[in-house]
Amino acid sequence: MTATPTILPRPIKPAGTRKRIMIICPSLGFGGAETQIIVTAKGLTARGHDVAIYLLSKEKDRVDEVRAAGVTLWEDSRNSRFDLPLLGRLRRAVHEWKPDLLHGYLFDGNLYARLAGLGNGIPVLSAERSSDYTLRRAQIAAHLATRWLSDAVVANSWAGAALARQMYPGLKNHIHVTWNGIDVREVQRRAAAATGMRATLGIPEQAKVACFVGTVKPEKDLLLAIETTRVLMQQKDTPWHVVFVGAPIYQFMSYASGGAAEVDSYAEQVEAAFATLPQQQNVHRLGNSKQVIELMAQSDVFFSTSSREGFPNVVLEAMTAGVPVVSTTYSDIQLILPLAWQVVAERNGQMMAAAILRAAEDRELAQIQKDWVSQHASIECAVDALEAVYELYIPKNTGLTA
Repeated sequence: MTATPTILPRPIKPAGTRKRIMIICPSLGFGGAETQIIVTAKGLTARGHDVAIYLLSKEKDRVDEVRAAGVTLWEDSRNSRFDLPLLGRLRRAVHEWKPDLLHGYLFDGNLYARLAGLGNGIPVLSAERSSDYTLRRAQIAAHLATRWLSDAVVANSWAGAALARQMYPGLKNHIHVTWNGIDVREVQRRAAAATGMRATLGIPEQAKVACFVGTVKPEKDLLLAIETTRVLMQQKDTPWHVVFVGAPIYQFMSYASGGAAEVDSYAEQVEAAFATLPQQQNVHRLGNSKQVIELMAQSDVFFSTSSREGFPNVVLEAMTAGVPVVSTTYSDIQLILPLAWQVVAERNGQMMAAAILRAAEDRELAQIQKDWVSQHASIECAVDALEAVYELYIPKNTGLTA
């Protein structure tokens, strides 16, 4: 077993008090950060806090579940990476809603949150959701010009916190780690009810199924996932099918971003690599889906080939759904997966496939994983930790009394 870091304890606060938290983020698509925003907003709302989300772009896929949870939601429409009229609308929303704290997510959410809080006397928290990356030139300029407006940084991994200490040298004592959390009961409910994947995709009952979930972009390393698939296809004793869930990022981004040429070029490489696989009928590419949990739950193994990432929600969901997980090494993954062999140190398709085969035969791994998530990465754990951070920065005389 690997060691796990200490999670901040739940703060003790007077019964009946609640805070007003405004989260600012680019969108609410199918990414891990967006999923965590939704889950966290629901968790905070369930504890009696008032939560609002300000989207910089209109969203069509997931807003209903946010509103159904009682979360206030603004959907704006950004016309450029830095949209001054949008910033004006955001500042008006902050003035009218009067939050106790602003929490930005992702680079653009961080930037707009800082500028929205400028001169308002409202604490502003930036988020660090990844690690081992570099900003583009324009992003560096925007970050350096505004980072002083952040009161603190909330990272979702220890690796991300290490990066944040470099990016925010003036906030070294105000960088906090709060791991992601998931709704364990909801994931288990959905997993238990999942049926029909094999029949729909034409997968024989005797075949094994490996599932990969990830947007088609370089950091997910689809090329390694495809090479791993090629090795699995060579197994003589048991036929393997591989289900890929996720679309190229340009298919669902709502605004043009820098680096588009790199992403397009990578998507072309991925398409070419898929075309070289044998047994094409055993490869199932499903694009984005709202049924990720159900698809994983009906698989024998979930695998990740990311080269960098923050704290992977989809890994937690697979673990909670009772699906053995195998991953490459990145960020805090060695603290998350309970057994050392589940994390493959080398970026090698043969080694990934060998770990997948081992995971498929391990009869105890599923329960070990479930127990770990319940103890360390439930939504209750995540909200406990986040509440503790918020309490450090929200003035003590603010908050509403029920």
